[in-house]
This record gives sequence, structure tokens and C-alpha cells, in this order.
Amino acid sequence: MTDDFLDNGIFKSQRYKANSSFYPNGSQFAYDYSVVFRDKRLFDAYFARLLPSEEMPTTYAYLVNGQLLGCECDGAPMSIEEFAQRHDGEHLAVKQTFGCHGVNLISCHVEGGRTREGESLRELFEGISPVNGAMWIIQKWLRQHPRLSAFNATSINTLRIVSYHTGTEVVISGASLLVGPEGSLINNPEAGNETLFGIGLDGTVSESAYSFALGTRVPTSHAGETIPHFAEACALVKRAHALIPEVFSVGWDVVITPDGPLLLEGNDGWSPRALQFPNQRGERPMWEELLSAREAAFGVSLRSAE
Repeated sequence: MTDDFLDNGIFKSQRYKANSSFYPNGSQFAYDYSVVFRDKRLFDAYFARLLPSEEMPTTYAYLVNGQLLGCECDGAPMSIEEFAQRHDGEHLAVKQTFGCHGVNLISCHVEGGRTREGESLRELFEGISPVNGAMWIIQKWLRQHPRLSAFNATSINTLRIVSYHTGTEVVISGASLLVGPEGSLINNPEAGNETLFGIGLDGTVSESAYSFALGTRVPTSHAGETIPHFAEACALVKRAHALIPEVFSVGWDVVITPDGPLLLEGNDGWSPRALQFPNQRGERPMWEELLSAREAAFGVSLRSAE
């Protein structure tokens, strides 16, 4: 796999050139649309208005500079007390909009205006507002499919599906399942303690998984199982990427719920390791082929010297 391995240096350099306004000698697109993937609030606003509501997480509000704002088009402010009353008895996910690696994800169950830990919502929201000048997005907590919970019940275990837009078509390259460690809410290959399961394009779990904590492959009792709703997840990714052709490659995080797939987020910097290590397949041939197709579609050279 070594000769076919897509290393981070090539990936980072060429993805910037292939996206949006990074085209040399004049852009095919007026703006850098990769920003849509850097800000969870932008991602939510962009795709929630282009995809069916049942294919996106349910967003309740944004927390901006300590002010709760509705997620409707007018972004009307609301009081914390009003919000607490409206969502009493619900389980919420509170996420930093610029967070990465799953950092600053808060699980919050609201009961009588307080969390189960006894903290009021006002105390929670006022406490997190100054964190690195953070803005937050507040969503309904996701309920994953029982067959995904079987990999680890404490974390939301997401499919990472990588797609490319050549300029004329969307191509899915591969997929893996990101599973957090026991007791953790999150999974992310850059955090260093996850287990990644290779997933074939037919949705079948590979014979072994890759443990970042151990730095090696490990056997798995899930080998040969089929990920539920996998074909629907791939179809969702293809439709989503068709809506943003300005970005060449995206690693999409998809949650499989009992009712089907939800598009959680997308990553233009999707970490080639998260695809290559669990699938024991180098990504470079696919990258080169599809980058050439994008060059041909737009009549540019993306690998020429600066």
C-alpha cells in the first residue's frame, strides 16, 4: 500500500488548489466554498435549506456572544428561559461551531430548566459563551441505530464517506466507521484513541479494524456485518456533494439512525488516514485519477509549480 498511500503533504497542498478560488491563473468559482465545512453553523444553514429536513439533524438555536438566536431565516433572539421551557424533557447536543476533533461537544438533558447535573441552562450557556470567543449550535441529540450502538454504546459512531466532485460527476471513493473509545461521547481519527472499521462499498464491515490507540490492526466480532441504510447514506452524500461542486473532495460524517441516514457534517480536510488505514488500501490512485478529471473539466492544471 506504501506506493499508493496518499500522504498528508500532497493531500493538503493539492486540495487547496482544487477547491474554489484556489485555482491558479483565475478561479472557476468566485468564492472559497470550503468555509461551509469549517463552520457548523454555515454547514447547517447551507444544507438544511437544500436537503429534506429528515436527512439533517434538527437544529433548535445558535448561541452567539451569549445571545440565543433562532435558526429560522430571521434569526430572532429568544430568552434562555423561553428556550428551556420549549425544550423541557429533551436531550440536546451543544456544539462549538468552529470545534474540531469532537472538542467542546456537550450532552445536555433538560429537566425543569436545569441539566441532570443540576446546572441551570442559563449557567451552562453563560459559562460556555466566553470559551475562545466561541459560537455554539444547539441541536436535538441524535439516536443512532442499535446495530451501530453495538460497536460502542457511549459514542455516536459515524460513517466517514469520502466523495469527489470532478466537475461533471460525484464519485464515492470509500467509507469507514469511526468508533469512539468506551465511555467517550465522540469519535475522531485525529484524537488518537478511536477504532476505525473498514467498510466496503457494499456496506460490509471488513475482517479487522484499525486501533489508533494501539497503532495496529485488531480483530473484530463485527466482521461481515452489513451497515444498515448504507446505500441510502451513499446516495445522500452524492446528492449533498452535487450541491457544492466548488469543493473537490469531502469526508462526510453520516449518522445512521433507526429511520435512516442523517448528514452530520462534512470535512474538506478529511484525514486520508481515516480511509486508508481501516480499508488497507491506498487512496492516491483514486486521488490522481479524479484530480485529473477535475483538471480536464475546468481546463486548469492543479499540480503545476507555483
